[in-house]
Amino acid sequence: MKTKPSLLILSGFDPSGGAGILVDRLVALHYETYHFSIPTSLTIQWHNRYFETHVPASGFLKEALKRAFEIHTFDAVKIGHIPSSSVCRLLAKTLKQARPSWVVLDPVINPSSAAQAFSAPLRDLLTLMRHAHVITPTWAEAKELIKVLKGHFNFDPEEMASTLRSLLGVEAVFLKMGDVSKKRRVYNVLALKDTVQKLPYQRLKKNVRGTGCIFSTSLACELAMGHSIEESVRRAQSFTTRAVRQSQKVMKGYWTWTGEPVTHL
Repeated sequence: MKTKPSLLILSGFDPSGGAGILVDRLVALHYETYHFSIPTSLTIQWHNRYFETHVPASGFLKEALKRAFEIHTFDAVKIGHIPSSSVCRLLAKTLKQARPSWVVLDPVINPSSAAQAFSAPLRDLLTLMRHAHVITPTWAEAKELIKVLKGHFNFDPEEMASTLRSLLGVEAVFLKMGDVSKKRRVYNVLALKDTVQKLPYQRLKKNVRGTGCIFSTSLACELAMGHSIEESVRRAQSFTTRAVRQSQKVMKGYWTWTGEPVTHL
């Protein structure tokens, strides 16, 4: 009997369910993974409004991480919103000791729903990123990261993705371009060690929250299942597009994916 792939989800709690750990878990359930979820931040927000962020007690996070890795060896780890330097340091220490096969980090620096969300300083996030295998920033997030690392950046998306991958020493950078172009036909960029690829997709006319969370968790699940980075990225991008297509309207101007079945490739 084939063992289910296992996933550790480390991300923020969004009570609306449109993003963060709640939608991460919906994706993990869709993939039928064995998964363990630990909230790294506690936010108060709604689909169209952010209020505030609270950092869980350090003792809670430390104990939860310790017990999680004592109980199970995870095939992949997905990391989302990191609210403080102390959480960054704790996760970096934990990953260094546990050395999971795959770590996917979605750097929530300037989330579209909560521009003022309290996040860890960029230099601390960059230190944590060096323990990841794949990072999935938006173009705007990549720009800020490169500015800290290099002092300046090139506007070319392919060069940005390649530069960030090289500076961080990670296996891959998936650069999300959806917020840059308003065209129906757009593309994301995947930078690997030896290649940089454009991955086109069709934008749908829906303002869906949590697409970055859906993508990064789908990617972590695909990697946990044994697929290559390139195949996992393509499958996760397709999954995200299908989830957007099947999302439901929750209020005027806002849509969310609520776990409806998504047809696999």
